[in-house]
Amino acid sequence: MGGFFMLGIRSKRWLFYSSWVLLILFCSLLVQTPVATAATADDIQSSLEKLPGYYNQVAEYNDWETLGLRWAGVECGSKYTPEEPTSASDYARTILGSIAAAKQDEAVVSSYVYNLVKMQQPDGSFETGGNITLNQTIWAVIALDFADINGFDVNYNRNDAVNYICSKQDSSGGFDESDWGVDIDSTAHALIALAEDKGTNATTTNNALAYLQGQQMDTGGFGGWGSESPDSTAAVIEALMALGIDPLADDWLKNGNNMVDALLAYQSDQGWFVNSWETSSWNDPTVPNRMSTRNALLALGDLVRGESKYSSILPETGVPGGNAGNGGSTGQGDPGQQSSALVTVRGDTEKGTILEYTSYQWKGSCTALAALKGVLEQNGISHVISGEYVRSIAGLAEKKKGYPLSGWLFRINGVFSGVGAGSAIIRNGDQVEWLYTLDGGKDVGATVLIDKKPQEPKPEQINQVMNVISQYQQQLSGLKEKNMIVNKGERMLVAEVEQLCQELKNNKVDISQETGREGGILADSEVLLNISENALTQSTQITIKESSEDKPTNFAVKIQSSIYEFGPDGVQFNQPVTIAIKFAFTDDINLEELAPAWYDQKTEQWLKIPAIIDLKNGLVIFQIDHFTTFALIESRDEVVEKQMDDEVKQLPQVSFPDLDVSFDWAREAIESLAAKGVIRGTGIGFEPARNISRAEMLALLLQAKGTNLERCELKYTDTKANDWYYAYVATANKQGWISGYPDSTFRPNASISRNEAVCLVNRIFPINKGIVFSGKSGFSDQENIPEWVQQAAGSLQKRGIISGYPDGSFSGESNLTRAEAAIIVYKAIRE
Repeated sequence: MGGFFMLGIRSKRWLFYSSWVLLILFCSLLVQTPVATAATADDIQSSLEKLPGYYNQVAEYNDWETLGLRWAGVECGSKYTPEEPTSASDYARTILGSIAAAKQDEAVVSSYVYNLVKMQQPDGSFETGGNITLNQTIWAVIALDFADINGFDVNYNRNDAVNYICSKQDSSGGFDESDWGVDIDSTAHALIALAEDKGTNATTTNNALAYLQGQQMDTGGFGGWGSESPDSTAAVIEALMALGIDPLADDWLKNGNNMVDALLAYQSDQGWFVNSWETSSWNDPTVPNRMSTRNALLALGDLVRGESKYSSILPETGVPGGNAGNGGSTGQGDPGQQSSALVTVRGDTEKGTILEYTSYQWKGSCTALAALKGVLEQNGISHVISGEYVRSIAGLAEKKKGYPLSGWLFRINGVFSGVGAGSAIIRNGDQVEWLYTLDGGKDVGATVLIDKKPQEPKPEQINQVMNVISQYQQQLSGLKEKNMIVNKGERMLVAEVEQLCQELKNNKVDISQETGREGGILADSEVLLNISENALTQSTQITIKESSEDKPTNFAVKIQSSIYEFGPDGVQFNQPVTIAIKFAFTDDINLEELAPAWYDQKTEQWLKIPAIIDLKNGLVIFQIDHFTTFALIESRDEVVEKQMDDEVKQLPQVSFPDLDVSFDWAREAIESLAAKGVIRGTGIGFEPARNISRAEMLALLLQAKGTNLERCELKYTDTKANDWYYAYVATANKQGWISGYPDSTFRPNASISRNEAVCLVNRIFPINKGIVFSGKSGFSDQENIPEWVQQAAGSLQKRGIISGYPDGSFSGESNLTRAEAAIIVYKAIRE
């Protein structure tokens, strides 16, 4: 100590400089060493407790949601109905969901287990119909072990299955479960399957863990392609919990950050999770991401309980208390109990209040949409509702002139829901408000906006398109009748086509710009219009809008793109202007028949325009001399078109009294099928809004196909020889188009879901061009489409038989109405 004071006395200047050096070193340590506060047990518990408020608003739970909610102690069986499984992974998730729901007969669940065990191959893998991706085996092992722990009799060659999984480990230590390449999620799922054997397969397990540690991002989370993902982060948490490893351990800190905090960062104030906080063409952070929310639920349940659900006996359930502001109920309700809610409908300032608070009563469960329909019908108020989408009430429709973001929203007890009106369950005593917004929800205080502005194109995107146009300008000007297809050898990869499909699905064209004699370029990420100098004689407000209205077509014309309204309608140009439309050239597109076309209002016909078809850049480029409605179509010979058009016109006119203006969108399909004798009324009309039963849908498809019926023996216990639908069920069963349920029932009178319907249509009306689709479709809720449905949904969408709802969703768990069924069958027979 004396030495120190001696040093201070000898050189105050040295002490001054040394103090600054120490201060600089201390500050540098602060900068270089991040300090992160790990999530506490209370934080994790609080995060989990926020989730039931979101799930209270969801009408039906899928397998994974049911499993996660049961693990969290929430009653979930009343909202769960298993889908009919086909592949090994289908059976695996159905086993997990059915056991968690605790409402299935044990014999039914045992049949799922039995059928899955039968799928095991001699090499230990699980295979269905040629599907040998690793996830079939991974999830089979997880589900069968889970069933065994929860009291079901399971007998399969587990060692062979585990050895098969281990044999598929990549040299990097990771796994590839889907044939899309080694990734974090696949590796995490493989570790869950191998968790019971972590000692026996220590090398495999340790190499996989080393791979995951090498992939961990500085944020503490996990992802791919340089972006963090809550889904991947949740999967790793589940894997570590299955292995008995603490995700908050020092070994799993990266740059001072941990994966649990990384996951919680994606939770909204309303409780649900987003996939990303950045707005993009594929992501809207103002609404729940159902897949990310369920993955977070599965991970948080493990963290709160301190063990993995997959290796545990499921707990007893207790119905959680409702959240006063969550805008939904905690269950389906007592089927015999009378409930009531107050519903009001408020228009814009011009329309005013359309309906004061009016009581609506029901028994069982009820959604905000059902309550709206009920009060509108009770009070004779006109409305147009497509699926779950409210287009118009009392003549006040969406997209009012001058207000492109106008439309209808709803809130329950003052809270705007994070789910659709057809999924938001209301309860006794609720107050439901339907509000008309002029500004996407901002003017009525909504946090979830009803629409998004079109995606702005980047300058380099515009330059790229203009370069292509310049490159083929001479050929474009010389086109007379036929298209010119270019870059055949450089066609987009399948992954690029799928990505473009999704981008186009998420984009809504709405462009407006004043242009004069000087010309100019109008563009968004989907459409580009190049107006050359002196093409216009005066300044004009040019508009390009994606239309929501269908245009009539005949049997030989298939519209393959959106319909674009170019305005002002009828404007003439002094010289041709050029249009370029982005288009995803999927394998099912007939390039010889594809062409842009303009719609002739007088003849109600589409007239083709010769174009440059660029397969490398995904562009259709053509020139026009006037504005009207344009689209990309597939069309056969004009003579065939006219013959088929004349044939349709000669059919007798058949209609039904309950086909009012709200069903104009389905009128052509219903009346045409009725005229052909394919469909008929029910004695009180057509009942277009009623859910169609499984038997009715099957009969409709077989009548449309012209199938000869047979009355052969049936195995289904609920289908008797004197039932009106017996011959239809027997014929379809013999053809292999249906298989029924594991309990030997067909359930003919049950409503058919959209998931079930598309699979049935795809089997009875298979594609006739020998094309195999990847199963990836362009629906906004693609992540919620079960694996057993994806191929059928993708095929029918690309064939133009289904198109989804206006919000881009497929909503496969929803029931199919008779009107929707007519549309699907009508399009299927027109192929």
